[in-house]
Amino acid sequence: MREGKLLHERASGHALVGLFVLLAIFFFAWLLFSQQDQVARYRIVAEFNTINNLSEATQVKLRGFTIGQVENVEFAPQPATGEPYFQVELGIEKRYPVPTGTIAEIRSSGLVGDTFIHLDVSKADGAMLLAGSRIKGRDALGMKELLASITEMAHKLGGAGESLRRADLGYKLGRLGDSGHQVASSLSLVAHSADSLLHSSRILLETMGPGFEGVLTGLQASAEQLNRTMQHADTLVVGSQEDVQHSLKSLRQVVERLDMVLQRVDQMVLYKETELDSTLSNLHAASKAVREISEHPWKLITGQNQPVTEPAESDE
Repeated sequence: MREGKLLHERASGHALVGLFVLLAIFFFAWLLFSQQDQVARYRIVAEFNTINNLSEATQVKLRGFTIGQVENVEFAPQPATGEPYFQVELGIEKRYPVPTGTIAEIRSSGLVGDTFIHLDVSKADGAMLLAGSRIKGRDALGMKELLASITEMAHKLGGAGESLRRADLGYKLGRLGDSGHQVASSLSLVAHSADSLLHSSRILLETMGPGFEGVLTGLQASAEQLNRTMQHADTLVVGSQEDVQHSLKSLRQVVERLDMVLQRVDQMVLYKETELDSTLSNLHAASKAVREISEHPWKLITGQNQPVTEPAESDE
């Protein structure tokens, strides 16, 4: 009886545990689906020729921040010419717009880290992509290609090392160091010479200082004397200018008086010329009258003119 009861309790416990597990699974599934429904997404398609470890639910990142995930991957084994092998459908949250010109890259977190899709917007032009738009995908380098690139880089580094060895760079660097040491020694000598020159200049200035002060004092006294002389010269120039103006004024007055005298002389000469003309006319008339009286004296008695008789012709 006791064993049957234990079996019954054990079966009931297992049933309760199973029921609890089912309820937890249902709750987490419901929570997951409810969270997915709450996030609004728009879908764009990225075209790739190789996807390596890419799969659904792979994260999509922009500038290192997750903005969506891969929702579907379609593979075309024999695509048309120019068409990609893989079309990867990306679900992007609507609050994160993706600009036109974006390029999708498949990257990994470290050497063996998780794979994710990185959206490169360095060449985007600013216009936002619409739902259903297609963007170019940049194929990720496989391990073989990566090893080939590393090997090629190693060969190039080896060639550079060999070139450095052949160029005897160590010897040249040693020579360069020696030249630098010589330059430093020359600069030290120049600095020492400059110090000596400055010391000699200071001694020379200290020795010639009093003489310079005397010369400057003499120059200052000469300048003051020259200033006083210039002031006297200005006074003399002003006085001379006044004297000259006074002389010019007196000369102008003399000229005006001489002009008046000349005008009076001209008037007197004109008057005297008139009187002389009248006197000469009177003298001319008196001379004519005297000549007539001397030629015809009877005019004084008769007051008539005697007819003039022609002289008789003389006998031949």
